[in-house]
Amino acid sequence: MRARVAHPALLSTAPLTKSPICAMLCRMMILAHRGCSGRTCTENTLEAFAVALAQGADGVELDLRVSRDGELMVVHDTNLHRIAGDAHKISELTANELAAVPLRYGGTIPTLNDVTASVHAPAILDIEVKLKDVVEVLIGKLKTSATLRERTVISSFNAAVLDRVRKEVPDVRTLLLVIRWPLPLRRSVFERRLRQLAPWGVAFSISTLNRRRVAYLRGLGLHVGGWDRRRPKQEARKACALGLDVAILRNIQEGRGRV
Repeated sequence: MRARVAHPALLSTAPLTKSPICAMLCRMMILAHRGCSGRTCTENTLEAFAVALAQGADGVELDLRVSRDGELMVVHDTNLHRIAGDAHKISELTANELAAVPLRYGGTIPTLNDVTASVHAPAILDIEVKLKDVVEVLIGKLKTSATLRERTVISSFNAAVLDRVRKEVPDVRTLLLVIRWPLPLRRSVFERRLRQLAPWGVAFSISTLNRRRVAYLRGLGLHVGGWDRRRPKQEARKACALGLDVAILRNIQEGRGRV
């Protein structure tokens, strides 16, 4: 088996130069959106991550919630309804109770410790943080391992979360997630926010991006990322055509076959 090496984009925290062709100088980083999920395996499970890496992903994107007993659990929703048909909230059950819940398409809900033990370096871990209650525990874990920090990206829509990560573990890369493209009258506010946060990169939904917008973000010295939403195959193709630095995809084979 050919040895995996760290993706070039993770070898430095330095910003990109302002050239709009910078992303084409190295291969686009492809992260599996909650792993390779669907009817073959449940999202955010060890099985989903293993399949994604076997298909050629550089790493995985995952979500964290906190269990009743304070464990970091890898699960997207606040409750178990969609993935297990169970009405319980994640915060109502302990880690052991959550691990025992049968999921619709197999697998079990892992802890972050399970993932870091099973998804080996140099595979990249893009950890999306939705709530502040996750940050304290996560930062504590990151501080214990330089190897983990080297291969981790913390992404969030919450600027306060990324600011806390930057201050506590400055060598961890942060990715600001943004829902809407800033209106022209709000552009200066957006740029000021970026200067204050100093993230490693910024990401929008792939459907929001075009060549002009990607060039604008690169002109700010940022890595540019995108995530898929409703049309995984078409959005994977668009990410490749735009030459994004980071693509968070569910269709790994389409993305990998075009870079």
